[in-house]
Amino acid sequence: MKCIICNKEKEKDEFSLEHILPQSLGGALCPDEFKTRRVCRPCNSIMGLFVDAQLTKGVLGQNGLATAALHYFDPDNLRVIPLQYLGHVTNLLLDEQFTCELWLGTIGGLVYHRRRKSDSKFDFFAGGNPINLKKFGGEAYIFTQHQDEFWNMMFLVSAREKFKNSKLISGNVNLPADPDFFSPTTNYEKKFLAQLQSKQGKEHDVTFKILHGFEQRFLCKFALAYGHNRLGEEFIESSYALKLRNALWEKNSNMRASLGISFNERVWVDDDETWSHLAWPGIHTIAIVPEADKLLAVIYLFGTQLITITLSDDPIFWRGKITSSEVHVICQTLNQHAGPFLLENFVAHRLGGEQIPELLEIDYKEFDVADLPSFDELRY
Repeated sequence: MKCIICNKEKEKDEFSLEHILPQSLGGALCPDEFKTRRVCRPCNSIMGLFVDAQLTKGVLGQNGLATAALHYFDPDNLRVIPLQYLGHVTNLLLDEQFTCELWLGTIGGLVYHRRRKSDSKFDFFAGGNPINLKKFGGEAYIFTQHQDEFWNMMFLVSAREKFKNSKLISGNVNLPADPDFFSPTTNYEKKFLAQLQSKQGKEHDVTFKILHGFEQRFLCKFALAYGHNRLGEEFIESSYALKLRNALWEKNSNMRASLGISFNERVWVDDDETWSHLAWPGIHTIAIVPEADKLLAVIYLFGTQLITITLSDDPIFWRGKITSSEVHVICQTLNQHAGPFLLENFVAHRLGGEQIPELLEIDYKEFDVADLPSFDELRY
């Protein structure tokens, strides 16, 4: 049996479960058509670290998670909310082997994460090499920026979860000594802490990198795996599947563009004139759309970022199998998947027409982010 990613023959026990939509985006909530066991373990590892992670651990993915969580925030439930990533702080004195990244809480709160620099191939990841961080987590210096007890506790809980492999150091937070939270500082750490304390209330210089076409390799993986599930073995042996596979393995985005796959630029919802009816704030929607000459996957991440790919360019593979446009809805904050729904039924629901009970369950839990307090309201 061949792995659909590397196209090599493998023994049955060499295969493992691959989530076509990454687990960190709610992939485990999806039905079986978004999961496959036709990916070998080595490919599974590579996809997780260098393909899916480009989508989920970059600055846009990290901050998309943080923003999406607020749309289903429950003010009566103290829970972890992802932190926003601001980048590497460049106006700090650091030893050559270290970097310091800045993270922001929901309503204020700063975390300075000092860690060893990662290999340059992880420059586009918020937080660097995720595997190394599990072993050498560095230190997280935590500062609150107002006196609101609820939001400070929300921030501290979220920071502890994010930096569970790091040494937590209080920048200005008064908590009793607790081995599960703040740790005592060494003289080396005290020196760096004093530098951070002197920066409070002052301008920070930060920088981050975004990899051009970071979503493209994920889209190729999605098209191969989902296409195999829905369209069968003939599809995975097709000339178009070969192009998808070649593009998936090509690291250089300029070279990838020459391999016969048409990649559209990622589009923000405010600039989308074609598929904005699929956008739902805080939600991932995946639409499978059969057109006259191609089968499309239209994916809205967090309700804000549109990415699309052609699943197949030959109607012989989907004619009779996929006859209408289908929409899947994933709300990872609520741990819910709903669908598939006919596209026209989904749009009718969103526009206030005939309502879909499964989607009403999500509607009822939506939080109006306009009700969040502003930073200035809590600070003064």
